[in-house]
Amino acid sequence: YQLYIVWRRSILIPRKLLMESVEPFSLEGLDDLQDGWVYSPVTSTEKSYYIPGYCLDCHQRPTSGHPIKSCSRCRLVQYCSKECQKKHFTIHKTLCRATAVTEDKSIESLVSNTEDKSLELSVPKKNIYAIAKDPIKAGMSWDDFRDQLTEIIVKKMGRQPTELERIIIHLPRVCQICKESDQNLLEECSKCHIVVYCSKEHHQQDLLKHSKNCHLFSLEAYCVILESQRGIPLPLHVGFEKSYTYEPLPSTITELLNESHPLLNVYLSEWVTCSYSLIFALERIDCNSDKPHFTQSKQLSILLVGIDPNNGPLFMNEIWLPLLNFLPQLKQLHVTILDENLASLADSTTHLENKINNPNNEKDVGIVLQVKGCTYDQYLKDSKFVSPDVILANQIPSQSLEDDSSHIRTFDTKPDVPLVIMNSFKSRIKNYIYALCKTHKVDTILPIQLNPFHGQRPVRIDIEEEPAVTYSNHFITVVQLNKYEKLR
Repeated sequence: YQLYIVWRRSILIPRKLLMESVEPFSLEGLDDLQDGWVYSPVTSTEKSYYIPGYCLDCHQRPTSGHPIKSCSRCRLVQYCSKECQKKHFTIHKTLCRATAVTEDKSIESLVSNTEDKSLELSVPKKNIYAIAKDPIKAGMSWDDFRDQLTEIIVKKMGRQPTELERIIIHLPRVCQICKESDQNLLEECSKCHIVVYCSKEHHQQDLLKHSKNCHLFSLEAYCVILESQRGIPLPLHVGFEKSYTYEPLPSTITELLNESHPLLNVYLSEWVTCSYSLIFALERIDCNSDKPHFTQSKQLSILLVGIDPNNGPLFMNEIWLPLLNFLPQLKQLHVTILDENLASLADSTTHLENKINNPNNEKDVGIVLQVKGCTYDQYLKDSKFVSPDVILANQIPSQSLEDDSSHIRTFDTKPDVPLVIMNSFKSRIKNYIYALCKTHKVDTILPIQLNPFHGQRPVRIDIEEEPAVTYSNHFITVVQLNKYEKLR
């Protein structure tokens, strides 16, 4: 009986899990379901879509009759044809040249002139991740290795990597267990085609862990393909006609969307999560008696701080449309994205305005979106200044957690406004609040919790001591900074 239990645990259960990890969705039939949808095309320069093992340009997946080949110069990315490689080269060339390994340029020459001698190893002429195996085997963490290698690559590039380059560096196509990078030795998972192994032994070693995430990796790939081929869906159809009677949100974002195809729920959630997460937070905030509750306001001003510049959707007026439509009394929504690091972007976009469908031709109905590359003190003197009703810190990047960040100094001037914090990582929210507590007394309105309106699209992160995937706005909290008890 004990032998049977061992056999069942080692053979039957992993096999069952693998059977359940088949790709959950198909793209067939989506055209009919999406009839009438409006898309915002994504230009080639904006594309930051990367799936290890898939064509970097058209995102063709590898098949037995259509193999994907690695770039012969850097061996970090893959293409399905010479045409795709040529078309994409202007985007890829800087990273490619910085990491190229040719017959006369070995890995050790790529990492020379660095203070970190642990990376100066004599290795075969593969891609730059060929130097990973020995440090990893010696006990170096995968996160630390990638951080050090990224610093080297950045120095050779002469600039900070783009979002696409950052993802390529962070998610190399290497063996999931030992980090072998020889593309001739690597065999991919037959279901997701994303995770690879250098041997059957390593495949078996990772079988149980990968079976829990295989379908999520496939789902992410589907969303990437859908978005890259068709563009960003503008959520003009999601609800999303104007509501004239206020009803509280349902329990989850899936109940709210309720699309006929499960992939559409996942796909759409990414573009409406911010608006509905904010409504979820507003429903839990008690306003002062001298003003109407947020859900009954005719005007609402949102100030976004600490924004990741790569979070493109937040800079689109249409992303905020569900919020305007869901709140029945709301006539005008004013969104200001504020960060002194956005000066170049603000110069290019300045002030954007977009009116929604307004059959009754009512005055001042619509969305005003502006990007301000300045501090809050400077914004106060701006002719376009609008006093915020709520402050939103969405997907704050790790570099925004320094005590002297401009968006933290914002609360010196506007401490009585509710602060809604959303992030993929619970730890980042905790760190953010810790930074605020150094200068302010923070009162909790909504404790940190799993956000029922987070995006459903999985994002592979491959960070040690974190889940294999994360989601946009996965966690949420609401705090109030007490203006009378600010610490000196």
